Order: sequence, then C-alpha cells, then structure tokens
Amino acid sequence: MQTLIFLDSPYPLPPMNTKICVKCKQEKSILEFHKNSRSSDGLHSYCKECNKAQALAHIRAEKARKALLRAARKAANNVE
Repeated sequence: MQTLIFLDSPYPLPPMNTKICVKCKQEKSILEFHKNSRSSDGLHSYCKECNKAQALAHIRAEKARKALLRAARKAANNVE
C-alpha cells in the first residue's frame, strides 16, 4: 500500500510503505501507525503498540494520583 500525502503542502511527500517509530526506534509498516492530520506525513510518530503502552501507563498514573487525592480529602474530612 503506497500513499501520497499532500495535507495542503506545496511539496507532496513521496510514497512510503514504512516509518520509524520515535519511541521504539523500529521500522514498521505505515499500517501500524494511527492517522494524525496535524503531522506532515499524516501519521502519528509513535506506533500503535507504543501508543497503547503510553496510554496504559498514563491511565495507571492517573488512577494512583486520584487515589492519593481521595485519601487526602478523606483524611481532611475526618479531622473536622
């Protein structure tokens, strides 16, 4: 699958079949990247696998942060 990506650019990019993930540094098929209309090539810089790992890490960190806030709020309410 080859793609020509224009994105309103006066200089169209050449067709590409692969891209290097900036996180894992592996060359992967363009099918392994989510679309991103804001990037010059129309694809995210992280592959789907790395993107998923980053999202899960963020969810876990947010869960832990909210648990700490909840515990602090509960402790503050018990003091009164």
